Formats: sequence, structure tokens, C-alpha cells
Amino acid sequence: MEGIVRGQVAVVSAPLEALETLARRLALAFEADPVYRWLFPDAGRRLKKLEALFAVFLRPLMVAGTVFTTPQREGASVWVPPKGKVAPGWRGQIRQPFEIVRLLGKRIWRGLLWWRLVETRQPHYPHWKLFLIGVLPEHQGRGIGSALLRPMLARCDEEGWSIYLDTGHPGNLPFYRRVGFEVVRKVELPQGPTVFQMIRPPREERLTLLLPAPGVYGASGRSQGGCLRRQGLRRAVRWRRARLAAAYPGPGAHAGLPRPESKGAGRRAWVLFWSGGCVPGRAG
Repeated sequence: MEGIVRGQVAVVSAPLEALETLARRLALAFEADPVYRWLFPDAGRRLKKLEALFAVFLRPLMVAGTVFTTPQREGASVWVPPKGKVAPGWRGQIRQPFEIVRLLGKRIWRGLLWWRLVETRQPHYPHWKLFLIGVLPEHQGRGIGSALLRPMLARCDEEGWSIYLDTGHPGNLPFYRRVGFEVVRKVELPQGPTVFQMIRPPREERLTLLLPAPGVYGASGRSQGGCLRRQGLRRAVRWRRARLAAAYPGPGAHAGLPRPESKGAGRRAWVLFWSGGCVPGRAG
């Protein structure tokens, strides 16, 4: 199993044989978390409940290779792939709801409330989710948490994915902001904590631009800082003006492109789009 060295912290893909260890250590890391205190108010039973709950979630994701840890298992980061990206271990994911109902017991109504108020308000576009990141309390403050994030941050930047997370601990916000997350919504849980929903857009976005009727142009590629590059412009129908829609998080834009002089493909044109500012981009 290959390790990724981040400074003095090595990061590895978590093997399935580490399931029980990581479930236990994540439970220790989250025992005092406001959201899990709200879900499991009985302090005497919370640790065992969390350990069992995390084991249910971890198994299919460890099989999928989207859980990272350190060689000494001081902590872990747990990632859920975008919708439509089927991960190995899907049979285990089918069993998850039944296991969760059993573990929540009489608190199932709070689990359902969490689902309605928080889970259903995740971004509707495809994204990765940072489901959990936790480090044993005695090992916090040593850069382990940052190291556990970096492999997937780098991958999402390279592939153009946004990342979503939610946290009920306001003390975590500065840590997440340092690596590019921003709060997009606050959710007040009844008789419970405030949950902060956060998004980290890719540092180098991959965009797909759609120019609908009366003409259809398609341009896809990558952007950096909002500026299109390595784009291909495909002419489908002659047209004069069109509304530009961008299939990425953020507002749409308008484009006024000149009518093509011929039916030939590959003609160059300038388009304008914006996400927090008007930025020139070149397609062609």
C-alpha cells in the first residue's frame, strides 16, 4: 500500500482490516461533537453508538478506496463519491438505512430531521462530500488533519470537482477556510446546534458551456481563475445571439457572439461569462 508523505505525516489509503480501529478512533474524535451529542444525548452510550454507526458508513467507502488514514491510525478522512459514480461495496450501502434505524432507536426522529434539514440541502450538482475527518484528541494540532485532506483536495482540483461538507462545530470553521471552504448555508437544528454547510470549489474548474437554441454551440474544457483555456468550439446551428448557461456552481451569463460566416466548424469567437465578475474567455 503506497503512502503519501505530507511534510512529516504519511497518508495511506485505509485497508479494510483497519475498519474496527478507525471506527473506534473516529468515535473518540467525535464524542464531544455538538451534532452527535444532539443525536445521542446519553453520554454513557454515545461512544459505542458512534463506533457502530461509523463502522456501517466506513466499510463500503474503505472498499471503494475513499478513506485515508496514517500508518499509526491517529485519524481518518472519509469521502463520499459524486452521485452517479458507483463505488464498490454498494451492497453494503443498501443495508445502511436498516443499520442506522437500529442504532438510532428512539432517536430515529432526530435522524430523519437531520436528513430533511441538512442532507436534502446539499448541492444538487455532482460533487464529492467530505463525510468525516477526525483525529484523536491527543494527536490534534500536529498537522495530521491537513495531511489527511490533501490527497483528495489535489484530486478534486485536478478533476474539477467541488467538495461539500457540513459541521456543527464552529471551532472547525477556520481550519476548513484555510483550505478553501466557505460557508454557504446555516441550518438551525431544533433544540440543537447550528450546522454550517460549506463548499470548496476546485482551484482549477472544469467547465461545460451550453449555448441553447436558436443556435447550439458546445465548448468544454478547463478554466483557471475563471478564464477559459484549451476550449473547443463546435458549431451546430447558425445563430445570432444566445444565452450562455454554465454547468458549474454559480450564476449563468450571457454571450453575444457574431453570426458565423460559413458552415465550417472551428471558427474562433470570444465569449463572456462571469462568476463574481465579468471575465473574458476564449473559445476555439
